[in-house]
Amino acid sequence: MAYYCQCSTCKQAKGAPKKPVQAVVETIEGARVDMQDGWTLAHYSKADFETMEPTEVHDFGGKYYVGASFFLYTGTVPGYPNALRLMGIGGGKCYKIGSALGNQMKLYYKKKGSTEVAIRLGCGGTISFDKDRNATGFEEKEKPATVPKKK
Repeated sequence: MAYYCQCSTCKQAKGAPKKPVQAVVETIEGARVDMQDGWTLAHYSKADFETMEPTEVHDFGGKYYVGASFFLYTGTVPGYPNALRLMGIGGGKCYKIGSALGNQMKLYYKKKGSTEVAIRLGCGGTISFDKDRNATGFEEKEKPATVPKKK
């Protein structure tokens, strides 16, 4: 389960969960990704959208920012993975980001050696997609996420 930002910007985002279950903030432990030609990022969703407005909080080296989760593929992007289907995560719609655009983003491996990555976007950050669900652009914001204060 993820932790979702509770700032006013994120609460109004189309991607905000109606009833967010607040779990732990995911810590990003891996290095920055340098995408190679032919590599693709893929996000599987049930939703149909032209603009992704994520609200999930990640810990990027002790700083909390909203980010988007994707899988990194070095070859052909498969259909909806069985592992996600069995966990009830995502859906059959695949949103893709190519290496040229991906290298302009603040993109990190979630863990060392992982194929899961996080894109740091900040509160109000977005990724735009065309009708074929290929990314056409993004907007990053420097606004950090709202997280509960440690006691």
